[in-house]
Amino acid sequence: MKLFEELEDEVKFDDEDNSKESYCPFKFFLGSINITKENVLLDDSNGKIEEAYNPFIINKTLSYFPDTIMQSNTMNQFFDLDKKLQYEFLLNSIRKKKRFSRWIKSNIEENVDTVKQYYKVGNEKAVEILSLLNDEQITSIKKELSEGGISGRRINCKRIRGD
Repeated sequence: MKLFEELEDEVKFDDEDNSKESYCPFKFFLGSINITKENVLLDDSNGKIEEAYNPFIINKTLSYFPDTIMQSNTMNQFFDLDKKLQYEFLLNSIRKKKRFSRWIKSNIEENVDTVKQYYKVGNEKAVEILSLLNDEQITSIKKELSEGGISGRRINCKRIRGD
């Protein structure tokens, strides 16, 4: 199996090694569920690959697509099942297709960082302050914190020429 050989390069199969180096990226599980349809857990004699399977991340990634959202929701309902059962359900119930998407990131994180920098407060206080501010106030804070450069150019500035 080609996919499993790629996994062997990523995962250390030493029984002594329990560090983060034994982490297996979830893209291999998504690749086997979506594209290759090869069960990578069949050759997992010591349980390292099954241990690296993260059902939450896999279900979240599969929930972005209309044809896999029902399977993802089903696995979210039965979160207490073994990782192997969850993986095999998704492997055998999802049709083979290339699926790619970007993670949806909220704009709030950027605004929290801006408020933290402007008011010099921690995360909790910044979230509280952010709930009190409106969009106009946030944009004015961003303008005050702007340090210039290409992204910090002002559009409506008049240029004084020495002609």
